[in-house]
Amino acid sequence: MDNDVFGQLCFYTFVDVPKIESYEGKNSNYSSRPKRVKLATIFCNRSQCAEYFSEFKSANPMVFKRLCAEFNFTETL
Repeated sequence: MDNDVFGQLCFYTFVDVPKIESYEGKNSNYSSRPKRVKLATIFCNRSQCAEYFSEFKSANPMVFKRLCAEFNFTETL
C-alpha cells in the first residue's frame, strides 16, 4: 500500500493587528495582537510538499521570514 497521501498544503503567516484598549481623546492606549492569515492552499501529495514549499518561499521573499505551512489530510470512512 502506498503511504503517499493526497491532501492540501496550506501556507499562512502571522500579522500584527492594532487594537485600541481605551479611548480617552489624545491619550489612547494602542496594542497589537497576532492574527493568522491564510495565503494559499495547494492540493498535492505529501511527498511534493517540500518542493512546493521551496517554490512558494522563492516566489514570495517579502513573507519568507514569517512563512509557515501545514499539510492536512482527512479520511472519511
